[in-house]
Amino acid sequence: MITESNEQNTAIALSAVNDILREYHLNYDADVGVLEGEIFFLIQPAELLGEIIESAYPFEKKRSEHLNLDIEEDMPNHWEASTTGGSITLSDIVECQSESEVRSLAAESISISMQNYDVHQKMQDIRLNDCNFEKFYIKDEIMRELQRYADWYSVQARQIRSDFQI
Repeated sequence: MITESNEQNTAIALSAVNDILREYHLNYDADVGVLEGEIFFLIQPAELLGEIIESAYPFEKKRSEHLNLDIEEDMPNHWEASTTGGSITLSDIVECQSESEVRSLAAESISISMQNYDVHQKMQDIRLNDCNFEKFYIKDEIMRELQRYADWYSVQARQIRSDFQI
């Protein structure tokens, strides 16, 4: 049974996740929602991703012409490659006694999700989801790019943990 406090803590947690994602430039759209007892969120290295896409486009355009690929249809999906996600269970949120505890829980969940970005798992995901990277890049280039996301996430996670004293 949902009590007023549960609803209030859930609203605070949703707001906290959105605020943290925006404040640390971790997503353009702050993709957050509640489903089956959990708050789910997607994380992307928004600032870094903008730089990567801008710098990669001329290379990818030239390579697409060389390989006779359609620049619109066959472009590598940098969004998919850089995205990670996480969740917070509503039962954990309900146990929080204050707004600051809820915000700290949200910050901790986001930082853990970023630290769990796994380069090798993401490489498999890219292959399964047909993100077109293998049309443009060799495996070592893809792994370097994924490692760049992982390193960025690690720095941001440490910053969040420091800022929230976790």
